[in-house]
Amino acid sequence: MSRPRVTSQLTTTQVAKHFGMSQSRLINWVELGAFPPPTSIDENGVRYFDQEWRRKAREILESKWMIPKVPAGAVRVLPKVPAGAIS
Repeated sequence: MSRPRVTSQLTTTQVAKHFGMSQSRLINWVELGAFPPPTSIDENGVRYFDQEWRRKAREILESKWMIPKVPAGAVRVLPKVPAGAIS
């Protein structure tokens, strides 16, 4: 059975491409609360995002460096800072 096409909303893949990020990062940021929850989720688990959601997400991205907390047990790799770079 084919799904009806939703034209006013984008899927996770489309939104991730729109913001220039990976699908997994988008999903993680939603799950960690950095972004609002999807506008809707269909019976197959497909997430849909409307224009208002994309506006809010854009505001979040533009307002600050939104870096969600890394879950416990995960390793965060930080860039090396050359000696003397910090005064």
